[in-house]
Amino acid sequence: MGEVTRGNPFAPGDISATAILAAAGRMAESRRPDPLINDPLAEVFLTAAARRRLAPAVDDDIAHLLGDMFTLRSRFFDEQLLRFAEAGGRQCVILGSGLDSRTHRLDWPSRTTVFEIDRPGMLEFKEAVLAGSPNKPTCRRVVVPTDLTNDWTAPLIRGGFDPGEPTAWLAEGLLLYLTAEQGNQLLTTLTAHSASGSTLLVEHVNHAAQSAQEGRTVAKLVATLGEPWLSQLDEPTRWLARFGWTADTHDIRDLAATHNRPVPPFAGTDPSDDRRVWCLAAEQAAPPAPNAPGSASTATSPLTDPNQRRNILYADDLQVGTTIDLGQYTLTGADISTFAGQWDPQRLHTDCDVGATRPSDEMIASGIHTLAVFQRLAALRAYRDWSIIGCRSIRDIRFTNPIAAGATLRGTLRIAEATYSHPQHALIRLSGTLAHGETTVLTAEFDVYVHRMHASSM
Repeated sequence: MGEVTRGNPFAPGDISATAILAAAGRMAESRRPDPLINDPLAEVFLTAAARRRLAPAVDDDIAHLLGDMFTLRSRFFDEQLLRFAEAGGRQCVILGSGLDSRTHRLDWPSRTTVFEIDRPGMLEFKEAVLAGSPNKPTCRRVVVPTDLTNDWTAPLIRGGFDPGEPTAWLAEGLLLYLTAEQGNQLLTTLTAHSASGSTLLVEHVNHAAQSAQEGRTVAKLVATLGEPWLSQLDEPTRWLARFGWTADTHDIRDLAATHNRPVPPFAGTDPSDDRRVWCLAAEQAAPPAPNAPGSASTATSPLTDPNQRRNILYADDLQVGTTIDLGQYTLTGADISTFAGQWDPQRLHTDCDVGATRPSDEMIASGIHTLAVFQRLAALRAYRDWSIIGCRSIRDIRFTNPIAAGATLRGTLRIAEATYSHPQHALIRLSGTLAHGETTVLTAEFDVYVHRMHASSM
Protein backbone atom coordinates (compact mmCIF):
# COMPACT_ATOMS: atom_id res chain seq x y z
CA MET A 1 0.00 0.00 0.00
CA GLY A 2 1.00 3.61 -0.36
CA GLU A 3 3.00 4.99 2.54
CA VAL A 4 1.80 7.90 4.62
CA THR A 5 4.25 9.69 6.87
CA ARG A 6 2.90 10.03 10.36
CA GLY A 7 3.94 12.21 13.29
CA ASN A 8 3.94 15.59 11.56
CA PRO A 9 1.72 18.24 13.16
CA PHE A 10 -1.45 18.99 11.21
CA ALA A 11 -2.25 22.53 10.20
CA PRO A 12 -5.43 24.38 9.23
CA GLY A 13 -5.92 23.80 5.53
CA ASP A 14 -4.89 20.15 5.72
CA ILE A 15 -8.58 19.28 5.76
CA SER A 16 -10.71 20.44 2.85
CA ALA A 17 -13.72 22.50 3.89
CA THR A 18 -15.79 20.82 1.20
CA ALA A 19 -14.69 17.42 2.51
CA ILE A 20 -16.17 18.48 5.86
CA LEU A 21 -19.41 19.56 4.18
CA ALA A 22 -19.71 16.25 2.36
CA ALA A 23 -18.93 14.23 5.49
CA ALA A 24 -21.55 16.19 7.43
CA GLY A 25 -24.11 15.34 4.77
CA ARG A 26 -23.23 11.65 4.97
CA MET A 27 -23.36 11.70 8.76
CA ALA A 28 -26.82 13.27 8.74
CA GLU A 29 -28.02 10.68 6.22
CA SER A 30 -26.62 7.81 8.28
CA ARG A 31 -28.75 8.92 11.25
CA ARG A 32 -31.99 8.66 9.29
CA PRO A 33 -34.29 5.67 9.84
CA ASP A 34 -34.27 5.03 6.07
CA PRO A 35 -30.74 5.98 4.94
CA LEU A 36 -29.70 5.73 1.31
CA ILE A 37 -26.11 5.37 2.47
CA ASN A 38 -24.57 4.40 5.79
CA ASP A 39 -21.25 6.01 6.67
CA PRO A 40 -20.24 5.42 10.29
CA LEU A 41 -16.82 6.96 9.68
CA ALA A 42 -18.25 10.36 8.74
CA GLU A 43 -18.92 11.25 12.37
CA VAL A 44 -15.51 9.88 13.39
CA PHE A 45 -13.76 12.16 10.89
CA LEU A 46 -15.83 15.21 11.86
CA THR A 47 -15.20 14.70 15.56
CA ALA A 48 -11.45 14.38 15.00
CA ALA A 49 -11.32 17.48 12.78
CA ALA A 50 -13.32 19.55 15.29
CA ARG A 51 -11.16 18.38 18.19
CA ARG A 52 -8.03 19.50 16.40
CA ARG A 53 -9.65 22.69 15.10
CA LEU A 54 -8.67 21.84 11.57
CA ALA A 55 -11.93 22.74 9.83
CA PRO A 56 -14.84 25.13 10.27
CA ALA A 57 -18.25 24.10 11.55
CA VAL A 58 -20.88 23.42 8.89
CA ASP A 59 -23.11 26.43 8.25
CA ASP A 60 -26.81 25.55 8.76
CA ASP A 61 -27.93 27.71 5.83
CA ILE A 62 -25.51 25.99 3.48
CA ALA A 63 -26.62 22.60 4.74
CA HIS A 64 -30.22 23.56 3.93
CA LEU A 65 -29.38 24.79 0.42
CA LEU A 66 -27.47 21.62 -0.41
CA GLY A 67 -30.13 19.38 1.11
CA ASP A 68 -29.68 15.73 0.14
CA MET A 69 -27.23 16.50 -2.67
CA PHE A 70 -24.29 14.68 -1.06
CA THR A 71 -26.48 11.69 -0.26
CA LEU A 72 -27.95 11.44 -3.75
CA ARG A 73 -24.67 11.71 -5.58
CA SER A 74 -22.99 9.28 -3.17
CA ARG A 75 -25.69 6.68 -3.68
CA PHE A 76 -25.47 7.05 -7.46
CA PHE A 77 -21.69 6.68 -7.55
CA ASP A 78 -21.80 3.82 -5.01
CA GLU A 79 -24.05 1.86 -7.33
CA GLN A 80 -21.88 2.56 -10.37
CA LEU A 81 -18.65 1.55 -8.62
CA LEU A 82 -20.11 -1.69 -7.30
CA ARG A 83 -21.59 -2.50 -10.71
CA PHE A 84 -18.14 -2.09 -12.25
CA ALA A 85 -16.46 -4.25 -9.58
CA GLU A 86 -19.11 -6.97 -9.64
CA ALA A 87 -18.75 -7.19 -13.43
CA GLY A 88 -15.07 -8.04 -13.01
CA GLY A 89 -13.35 -4.65 -12.67
CA ARG A 90 -10.48 -4.94 -10.23
CA GLN A 91 -9.22 -1.39 -9.67
CA CYS A 92 -10.90 1.90 -8.80
CA VAL A 93 -9.28 5.30 -8.38
CA ILE A 94 -10.89 8.00 -6.24
CA LEU A 95 -9.49 11.36 -7.35
CA GLY A 96 -9.37 13.92 -4.56
CA SER A 97 -10.66 11.35 -2.07
CA GLY A 98 -10.95 13.69 0.90
CA LEU A 99 -12.87 11.99 3.73
CA ASP A 100 -14.45 9.44 1.41
CA SER A 101 -14.93 6.11 3.21
CA ARG A 102 -16.10 3.84 0.39
CA THR A 103 -13.14 1.55 1.05
CA HIS A 104 -14.75 0.77 4.42
CA ARG A 105 -18.50 1.13 3.91
CA LEU A 106 -19.11 -0.65 0.58
CA ASP A 107 -19.25 -4.42 0.15
CA TRP A 108 -16.47 -4.84 -2.41
CA PRO A 109 -15.60 -8.09 -4.16
CA SER A 110 -12.49 -9.52 -2.50
CA ARG A 111 -10.22 -8.93 -5.52
CA THR A 112 -10.88 -5.16 -5.64
CA THR A 113 -8.17 -2.55 -5.11
CA VAL A 114 -9.22 1.04 -4.44
CA PHE A 115 -6.64 3.81 -4.82
CA GLU A 116 -7.23 7.08 -2.95
CA ILE A 117 -5.43 10.15 -4.29
CA ASP A 118 -5.28 13.40 -2.33
CA ARG A 119 -2.84 15.90 -0.90
CA PRO A 120 -0.38 14.51 1.67
CA GLY A 121 -1.75 16.58 4.57
CA MET A 122 -5.29 15.40 3.89
CA LEU A 123 -4.25 11.75 3.82
CA GLU A 124 -2.02 12.08 6.90
CA PHE A 125 -5.02 13.25 8.91
CA LYS A 126 -7.25 10.56 7.46
CA GLU A 127 -4.75 7.76 8.16
CA ALA A 128 -4.25 8.93 11.73
CA VAL A 129 -8.02 8.82 12.34
CA LEU A 130 -8.45 5.43 10.67
CA ALA A 131 -5.59 3.97 12.70
CA GLY A 132 -7.64 4.52 15.85
CA SER A 133 -10.90 3.21 14.42
CA PRO A 134 -12.13 -0.40 14.68
CA ASN A 135 -13.56 -0.10 11.16
CA LYS A 136 -11.45 -1.98 8.60
CA PRO A 137 -11.42 -1.70 4.80
CA THR A 138 -13.48 -4.19 2.82
CA CYS A 139 -11.05 -4.08 -0.13
CA ARG A 140 -7.35 -3.63 -0.75
CA ARG A 141 -6.84 0.07 -0.05
CA VAL A 142 -3.88 2.04 -1.41
CA VAL A 143 -3.33 5.68 -0.51
CA VAL A 144 -1.44 7.89 -2.96
CA PRO A 145 -0.42 11.19 -1.34
CA THR A 146 0.05 13.64 -4.21
CA ASP A 147 -1.49 16.74 -5.76
CA LEU A 148 -3.63 16.21 -8.86
CA THR A 149 -2.27 19.39 -10.40
CA ASN A 150 1.20 17.82 -10.42
CA ASP A 151 2.43 14.54 -11.89
CA TRP A 152 0.12 12.10 -10.11
CA THR A 153 0.28 9.06 -12.40
CA ALA A 154 3.85 8.07 -11.49
CA PRO A 155 3.11 7.63 -7.75
CA LEU A 156 -0.18 5.94 -8.65
CA ILE A 157 1.64 3.36 -10.79
CA ARG A 158 4.28 2.89 -8.10
CA GLY A 159 1.40 2.07 -5.76
CA GLY A 160 0.43 -0.86 -7.98
CA PHE A 161 -2.01 0.71 -10.44
CA ASP A 162 -2.01 -1.11 -13.79
CA PRO A 163 -2.96 1.09 -16.78
CA GLY A 164 -3.45 -2.07 -18.80
CA GLU A 165 -6.44 -3.10 -16.67
CA PRO A 166 -9.93 -1.50 -16.81
CA THR A 167 -10.34 1.22 -14.21
CA ALA A 168 -13.29 2.94 -12.56
CA TRP A 169 -12.31 6.59 -12.08
CA LEU A 170 -14.30 8.73 -9.64
CA ALA A 171 -14.15 12.54 -9.74
CA GLU A 172 -16.81 13.48 -7.18
CA GLY A 173 -16.85 17.04 -5.87
CA LEU A 174 -13.56 17.74 -7.65
CA LEU A 175 -13.84 19.41 -11.05
CA LEU A 176 -15.56 22.51 -9.65
CA TYR A 177 -12.32 23.34 -7.88
CA LEU A 178 -10.13 22.95 -10.95
CA THR A 179 -9.85 25.45 -13.79
CA ALA A 180 -11.15 24.36 -17.18
CA GLU A 181 -7.55 23.88 -18.32
CA GLN A 182 -6.75 21.73 -15.28
CA GLY A 183 -9.90 19.68 -15.83
CA ASN A 184 -8.97 19.11 -19.46
CA GLN A 185 -5.48 18.01 -18.44
CA LEU A 186 -6.88 15.65 -15.81
CA LEU A 187 -9.16 14.02 -18.39
CA THR A 188 -6.33 13.78 -20.92
CA THR A 189 -4.08 12.08 -18.39
CA LEU A 190 -6.57 9.61 -16.98
CA THR A 191 -7.81 8.73 -20.46
CA ALA A 192 -4.25 7.93 -21.50
CA HIS A 193 -4.09 5.54 -18.54
CA SER A 194 -7.49 3.93 -19.17
CA ALA A 195 -7.72 0.50 -20.73
CA SER A 196 -10.72 -0.55 -22.77
CA GLY A 197 -13.65 -1.32 -20.46
CA SER A 198 -12.89 1.56 -18.09
CA THR A 199 -15.59 3.66 -16.44
CA LEU A 200 -15.46 7.37 -15.61
CA LEU A 201 -17.76 8.84 -12.95
CA VAL A 202 -17.95 12.62 -12.77
CA GLU A 203 -19.90 15.27 -10.91
CA HIS A 204 -20.07 18.89 -12.05
CA VAL A 205 -22.38 21.91 -12.06
CA ASN A 206 -23.57 24.12 -14.92
CA HIS A 207 -23.48 27.89 -15.20
CA ALA A 208 -27.15 28.35 -14.35
CA ALA A 209 -26.77 26.55 -11.03
CA GLN A 210 -23.72 28.62 -10.12
CA SER A 211 -25.29 31.95 -11.06
CA ALA A 212 -28.63 31.45 -9.26
CA GLN A 213 -29.03 33.04 -5.83
CA GLU A 214 -28.52 29.75 -4.00
CA GLY A 215 -25.47 29.00 -6.09
CA ARG A 216 -23.93 32.39 -5.40
CA THR A 217 -24.48 31.90 -1.67
CA VAL A 218 -22.73 28.53 -1.63
CA ALA A 219 -19.95 29.77 -3.90
CA LYS A 220 -19.29 32.75 -1.64
CA LEU A 221 -18.96 30.52 1.41
CA VAL A 222 -16.55 28.01 -0.11
CA ALA A 223 -14.50 30.87 -1.56
CA THR A 224 -14.10 32.41 1.90
CA LEU A 225 -12.87 29.03 3.10
CA GLY A 226 -10.17 29.06 0.43
CA GLU A 227 -11.86 26.73 -2.05
CA PRO A 228 -13.41 28.86 -4.81
CA TRP A 229 -15.30 27.37 -7.72
CA LEU A 230 -13.10 27.66 -10.80
CA SER A 231 -15.09 26.05 -13.60
CA GLN A 232 -18.53 25.04 -14.85
CA LEU A 233 -19.88 22.44 -17.27
CA ASP A 234 -22.83 23.13 -19.55
CA GLU A 235 -22.41 20.36 -22.15
CA PRO A 236 -21.08 17.31 -20.31
CA THR A 237 -21.77 14.77 -23.05
CA ARG A 238 -19.89 16.78 -25.66
CA TRP A 239 -17.03 17.53 -23.27
CA LEU A 240 -16.45 13.88 -22.37
CA ALA A 241 -16.78 12.82 -26.02
CA ARG A 242 -13.73 14.97 -26.83
CA PHE A 243 -11.70 12.55 -24.73
CA GLY A 244 -13.29 9.40 -26.15
CA TRP A 245 -15.93 8.80 -23.47
CA THR A 246 -19.63 8.09 -24.04
CA ALA A 247 -21.64 9.49 -21.15
CA ASP A 248 -24.89 8.49 -19.49
CA THR A 249 -26.09 11.80 -18.06
CA HIS A 250 -28.12 12.25 -14.87
CA ASP A 251 -29.24 15.39 -13.07
CA ILE A 252 -29.48 15.50 -9.27
CA ARG A 253 -33.20 16.18 -9.65
CA ASP A 254 -33.63 12.88 -11.50
CA LEU A 255 -31.85 11.10 -8.67
CA ALA A 256 -34.06 12.82 -6.10
CA ALA A 257 -37.16 11.59 -7.92
CA THR A 258 -35.74 8.06 -8.13
CA HIS A 259 -35.31 7.89 -4.37
CA ASN A 260 -38.38 9.93 -3.43
CA ARG A 261 -36.31 12.70 -1.87
CA PRO A 262 -36.85 16.46 -2.11
CA VAL A 263 -34.82 18.29 -4.71
CA PRO A 264 -31.95 20.21 -3.07
CA PRO A 265 -32.77 23.97 -3.22
CA PHE A 266 -29.34 24.55 -4.76
CA ALA A 267 -30.41 22.50 -7.79
CA GLY A 268 -33.65 24.42 -8.36
CA THR A 269 -37.01 22.95 -7.37
CA ASP A 270 -38.93 24.29 -10.39
CA PRO A 271 -39.04 21.57 -13.10
CA SER A 272 -38.56 24.23 -15.77
CA ASP A 273 -35.40 25.52 -14.10
CA ASP A 274 -32.28 25.07 -16.23
CA ARG A 275 -29.95 24.52 -13.28
CA ARG A 276 -28.07 21.24 -13.47
CA VAL A 277 -25.95 19.28 -11.03
CA TRP A 278 -24.56 16.59 -13.30
CA CYS A 279 -23.81 13.04 -12.19
CA LEU A 280 -22.21 11.28 -15.14
CA ALA A 281 -21.30 7.67 -15.80
CA ALA A 282 -19.18 7.30 -18.92
CA GLU A 283 -17.48 4.48 -20.79
CA GLN A 284 -14.74 4.67 -23.35
CA ALA A 285 -16.18 4.84 -26.85
CA ALA A 286 -15.71 1.56 -28.70
CA PRO A 287 -13.23 1.59 -31.62
CA PRO A 288 -14.61 1.07 -35.13
CA ALA A 289 -15.18 -2.50 -36.28
CA PRO A 290 -12.61 -3.92 -38.74
CA ASN A 291 -14.86 -3.57 -41.80
CA ALA A 292 -16.76 -0.47 -40.75
CA PRO A 293 -17.03 2.26 -43.39
CA GLY A 294 -13.92 4.38 -43.44
CA SER A 295 -11.94 2.02 -41.25
CA ALA A 296 -10.88 -0.86 -43.48
CA SER A 297 -7.15 -0.19 -43.48
CA THR A 298 -6.58 0.87 -39.87
CA ALA A 299 -9.37 -0.75 -37.87
CA THR A 300 -8.76 -2.05 -34.40
CA SER A 301 -8.72 -5.83 -34.58
CA PRO A 302 -11.58 -7.47 -32.67
CA LEU A 303 -9.01 -9.97 -31.48
CA THR A 304 -7.02 -7.51 -29.41
CA ASP A 305 -9.15 -6.25 -26.52
CA PRO A 306 -6.63 -6.57 -23.63
CA ASN A 307 -9.19 -6.47 -20.87
CA GLN A 308 -11.85 -8.85 -22.07
CA ARG A 309 -9.84 -12.04 -22.26
CA ARG A 310 -10.89 -14.19 -25.20
CA ASN A 311 -9.81 -17.64 -26.34
CA ILE A 312 -6.10 -17.93 -27.01
CA LEU A 313 -5.27 -16.95 -30.59
CA TYR A 314 -3.02 -19.10 -32.71
CA ALA A 315 -1.00 -18.23 -35.79
CA ASP A 316 -3.85 -19.48 -37.98
CA ASP A 317 -6.15 -16.84 -36.43
CA LEU A 318 -3.87 -13.91 -37.29
CA GLN A 319 -4.75 -12.37 -40.64
CA VAL A 320 -2.00 -10.78 -42.69
CA GLY A 321 -2.81 -7.13 -43.36
CA THR A 322 -4.61 -6.54 -40.05
CA THR A 323 -3.57 -3.34 -38.27
CA ILE A 324 -4.08 -3.38 -34.51
CA ASP A 325 -4.62 -0.17 -32.53
CA LEU A 326 -2.51 -0.60 -29.39
CA GLY A 327 -3.99 2.34 -27.50
CA GLN A 328 -1.97 5.14 -26.00
CA TYR A 329 0.26 6.09 -23.11
CA THR A 330 1.33 9.53 -21.81
CA LEU A 331 4.95 9.89 -20.74
CA THR A 332 5.54 12.08 -17.70
CA GLY A 333 8.79 13.71 -16.66
CA ALA A 334 8.96 11.31 -13.73
CA ASP A 335 8.57 8.36 -16.12
CA ILE A 336 11.46 9.58 -18.25
CA SER A 337 13.92 10.34 -15.45
CA THR A 338 13.08 7.21 -13.42
CA PHE A 339 13.55 4.84 -16.36
CA ALA A 340 16.71 6.56 -17.55
CA GLY A 341 18.17 6.71 -14.06
CA GLN A 342 18.12 2.92 -13.91
CA TRP A 343 18.66 1.83 -17.51
CA ASP A 344 20.09 4.69 -19.60
CA PRO A 345 21.59 7.30 -17.26
CA GLN A 346 22.55 9.88 -19.83
CA ARG A 347 22.15 13.53 -18.89
CA LEU A 348 19.74 14.33 -21.71
CA HIS A 349 17.31 11.78 -20.22
CA THR A 350 17.71 12.66 -16.54
CA ASP A 351 18.35 16.41 -16.44
CA CYS A 352 16.13 19.17 -17.78
CA ASP A 353 19.08 21.58 -17.88
CA VAL A 354 20.68 20.33 -21.08
CA GLY A 355 20.46 23.47 -23.18
CA ALA A 356 24.21 23.70 -23.50
CA THR A 357 24.37 20.51 -25.52
CA ARG A 358 21.03 20.51 -27.37
CA PRO A 359 18.97 23.13 -29.21
CA SER A 360 16.03 22.38 -26.91
CA ASP A 361 16.29 22.40 -23.12
CA GLU A 362 13.63 19.70 -22.79
CA MET A 363 14.47 16.41 -21.16
CA ILE A 364 13.79 13.68 -23.72
CA ALA A 365 12.93 10.01 -23.35
CA SER A 366 15.57 7.36 -23.89
CA GLY A 367 15.19 5.40 -27.10
CA ILE A 368 15.14 2.20 -25.07
CA HIS A 369 12.32 3.70 -23.01
CA THR A 370 10.43 4.51 -26.20
CA LEU A 371 10.78 0.92 -27.34
CA ALA A 372 9.66 -0.27 -23.90
CA VAL A 373 6.49 1.84 -24.11
CA PHE A 374 5.70 0.27 -27.47
CA GLN A 375 6.38 -3.21 -26.11
CA ARG A 376 4.03 -2.63 -23.16
CA LEU A 377 1.22 -1.44 -25.41
CA ALA A 378 1.74 -4.39 -27.75
CA ALA A 379 1.84 -6.86 -24.86
CA LEU A 380 -1.39 -5.54 -23.36
CA ARG A 381 -3.33 -5.08 -26.58
CA ALA A 382 -2.10 -8.00 -28.67
CA TYR A 383 0.46 -10.45 -27.37
CA ARG A 384 -1.31 -11.39 -24.15
CA ASP A 385 -4.02 -13.16 -26.17
CA TRP A 386 -1.67 -14.84 -28.65
CA SER A 387 -0.08 -18.24 -28.13
CA ILE A 388 3.40 -16.77 -28.48
CA ILE A 389 6.50 -18.94 -28.17
CA GLY A 390 9.01 -16.12 -28.31
CA CYS A 391 10.56 -13.31 -30.32
CA ARG A 392 13.23 -14.24 -32.87
CA SER A 393 14.37 -10.74 -33.79
CA ILE A 394 13.73 -7.01 -33.66
CA ARG A 395 14.99 -5.27 -36.77
CA ASP A 396 15.25 -1.83 -38.34
CA ILE A 397 14.54 0.10 -35.14
CA ARG A 398 14.32 3.78 -35.97
CA PHE A 399 13.80 6.59 -33.47
CA THR A 400 12.55 9.21 -35.86
CA ASN A 401 11.76 12.07 -33.47
CA PRO A 402 12.58 12.94 -29.84
CA ILE A 403 9.91 12.58 -27.16
CA ALA A 404 9.53 15.10 -24.34
CA ALA A 405 7.52 14.84 -21.13
CA GLY A 406 3.78 15.10 -21.66
CA ALA A 407 3.76 13.37 -25.03
CA THR A 408 0.85 11.00 -25.58
CA LEU A 409 2.08 8.07 -27.64
CA ARG A 410 -0.22 5.83 -29.67
CA GLY A 411 0.96 2.51 -31.04
CA THR A 412 -0.10 0.40 -34.02
CA LEU A 413 0.97 -3.09 -34.95
CA ARG A 414 0.54 -4.49 -38.46
CA ILE A 415 0.64 -8.21 -39.25
CA ALA A 416 2.87 -7.98 -42.31
CA GLU A 417 3.67 -11.60 -43.15
CA ALA A 418 3.11 -15.16 -41.91
CA THR A 419 5.32 -18.14 -42.76
CA TYR A 420 3.81 -21.56 -42.07
CA SER A 421 6.85 -23.77 -42.80
CA HIS A 422 6.62 -25.77 -39.58
CA PRO A 423 3.65 -27.90 -38.47
CA GLN A 424 3.89 -26.73 -34.87
CA HIS A 425 4.41 -22.99 -35.23
CA ALA A 426 4.50 -20.08 -37.64
CA LEU A 427 6.84 -17.12 -37.97
CA ILE A 428 4.82 -13.91 -37.85
CA ARG A 429 6.45 -10.73 -39.12
CA LEU A 430 5.10 -7.55 -37.54
CA SER A 431 5.55 -3.84 -38.31
CA GLY A 432 5.27 -1.56 -35.30
CA THR A 433 4.80 2.20 -35.16
CA LEU A 434 4.62 4.64 -32.27
CA ALA A 435 3.40 8.19 -32.88
CA HIS A 436 2.83 11.42 -31.01
CA GLY A 437 -0.11 13.00 -32.79
CA GLU A 438 0.77 13.02 -36.48
CA THR A 439 4.49 12.65 -35.79
CA THR A 440 6.02 9.18 -35.94
CA VAL A 441 8.60 8.65 -33.19
CA LEU A 442 9.40 4.95 -33.57
CA THR A 443 9.26 2.26 -36.26
CA ALA A 444 10.49 -1.31 -35.92
CA GLU A 445 10.07 -4.80 -37.38
CA PHE A 446 9.44 -7.83 -35.14
CA ASP A 447 9.64 -11.54 -35.95
CA VAL A 448 7.77 -13.71 -33.43
CA TYR A 449 7.03 -17.42 -33.26
CA VAL A 450 3.38 -18.29 -32.56
CA HIS A 451 1.92 -21.75 -32.02
CA ARG A 452 -0.28 -23.13 -34.76
CA MET A 453 -3.82 -24.24 -34.06
CA HIS A 454 -4.16 -27.89 -32.99
CA ALA A 455 -0.40 -28.24 -33.33
CA SER A 456 -0.35 -31.35 -31.15
CA SER A 457 -2.46 -33.27 -33.66
CA MET A 458 -0.56 -32.28 -36.78
